[in-house]
Amino acid sequence: MKRPTRAEGLLQSLGIDDPRDIDLEAIAWHVGAKIKIRPLVNCEARIIGLDDKAIISVNAASPPERRRFSIGHELGHWAHHRGSPGWMVWNSPSSA
Repeated sequence: MKRPTRAEGLLQSLGIDDPRDIDLEAIAWHVGAKIKIRPLVNCEARIIGLDDKAIISVNAASPPERRRFSIGHELGHWAHHRGSPGWMVWNSPSSA
């Protein structure tokens, strides 16, 4: 049997087994990240993190589906890069 990915392990630990039950804001809170929907220029989202806390800013002008994708994308950065030396900010480039 293959070992679950970090994302799968997180979902399992939260009791989520159906994709329709994925609440990205709740997951963000669980991993120490706060989500802010605000105007951004030249990017869809960004994350700023320090120690075990982060703020994920998502472009308010983006459609809801894109905002959801961007939040998940930034959470992936947080899971992968948190605690790495020199890691501070990741920007998700604008698709425009």
